[in-house]
Amino acid sequence: MQHAIKFWINVSHDPIVKKKLIAGKIPLKLYEMMRADHPEKSQKIIRKDSVIHEQEVELLVELIRYLTSGDSELERELAGMLMKDLSHMSHIRDMNFVNKVFLQLLRIEKTVPICFWPYDSENKKWLSTFKPEMLADQSQQA
Repeated sequence: MQHAIKFWINVSHDPIVKKKLIAGKIPLKLYEMMRADHPEKSQKIIRKDSVIHEQEVELLVELIRYLTSGDSELERELAGMLMKDLSHMSHIRDMNFVNKVFLQLLRIEKTVPICFWPYDSENKKWLSTFKPEMLADQSQQA
């Protein structure tokens, strides 16, 4: 199962695939798949069985976060599902759900990777090996 989820995480970075997955409300279906059928009876909100282990939960949450971020309709629907599960927390103390799923999905936000490496405009390249000590050495030589 882990390989399949990792595959979908990688494939979902393609904009066309991501649109189709969002249109099919796949993130909501994945969340439903992770949930226990009867949390009141099992005393767990997230199911633990032969298919879904801790690693699968983490990967599914990563995929759900990626697909949901930026789509206000999906975010709203997922928030409703999370609120429903939060209501179970008054009867069930499932801290695994809180830490591994609920808090992670609350932090959904679209991010853009950036780097803070200096740019050498003369040679037109990023200095990825730059260390602050290099700057200190140059100022002492001057």
